[in-house]
Amino acid sequence: MHKLALTHSTKMFHERVTSLTEALLVCQSSQKGNEVHKLRSGTRRMEAQLILLEFSQILPPDMHQAHKVRKRLKTVRRAAGSVRDLDVQTKLNDQTESESQNVAHDDQMRLAARQLSGHLQQQRERKAARLERMVRREGTKLATALQELESGVRLIQKPAVPTKQLVTRIESWFYASTTLGHHSLSIRPGQNECSEDVRAVENRNAEKFHKIRKVAKLCRYMLESLPRRSLAARHLTSQFEAIQEAGGHWHDWLLLEQTASKGRGEQADLAKAYAARRDIAFENYRQRLADMQGQTERQMKIHLETSELPAEVAGSKRMFSSFADRKTNISARPNHKPKSARTVQSGATPM
Repeated sequence: MHKLALTHSTKMFHERVTSLTEALLVCQSSQKGNEVHKLRSGTRRMEAQLILLEFSQILPPDMHQAHKVRKRLKTVRRAAGSVRDLDVQTKLNDQTESESQNVAHDDQMRLAARQLSGHLQQQRERKAARLERMVRREGTKLATALQELESGVRLIQKPAVPTKQLVTRIESWFYASTTLGHHSLSIRPGQNECSEDVRAVENRNAEKFHKIRKVAKLCRYMLESLPRRSLAARHLTSQFEAIQEAGGHWHDWLLLEQTASKGRGEQADLAKAYAARRDIAFENYRQRLADMQGQTERQMKIHLETSELPAEVAGSKRMFSSFADRKTNISARPNHKPKSARTVQSGATPM
């Protein structure tokens, strides 16, 4: 059985600290797209590493240095995320403008996309200036907090946790954090459902669907920190990456459609076109969730039988028990009729 040795954990943590510290330093003087992306990704990877250290029983959940790091990570991540989102929206919008050049009757669409591009660029400049000020103000504090935390982690001596057990804990945390299987997200792709019903589920649960994607990303980053020879880790990583990518594509179109819908005239038509692309991306995202949905009940049974889990995963056991009890009680009601056979799963946590 492979084990995540203490040396491996501290080495991975050191790599994350080094990478994030470098990204903070670079973004103090430049906020180019790739550099902002590295900073945002670095904060997420660091957050995932902290969770993994807790699952490895190396990092106490109430460690003061870890609390300071998480607080500062959130501030940096949000600032970098607002710039990165605009970069992605600009790329999608420019793609639409380019495509419309090949169609004669799309002149109005091209003009609207060009106007929106100018608006996105103005927003990007303001957000980038805000990011620069924030990194100059908070970057050194975060780098110092990371170094203090790393020094504390090196002093903690704990036996290695088996990789297989860590994979189980990560998977359990995903299900607990996303409440995958919740009735409010119940529409399956591939069935003859009314588009209005699909849109209603999407609109009511946009934050939950977005949360799923963020938690899947954290789980992917945690699994990537495990030994590569773990077959189970590689398999789960590909599943979480598929959810992350599909969910991210949907959310990018969602944000762009929302931005375009604030405009008038031709931009209103542009928003409709983006809404159509958003719906296509949403269907693909729901399909990725449905692929994982078939495993949910099996995982519920497995994880309910898992013992000696840390607090985060113990919470998942309580959630599964509560979910199972609630489902049983509802089904036992004399006049109970299932709302629908349609079901898509989702919901999540992050950041």
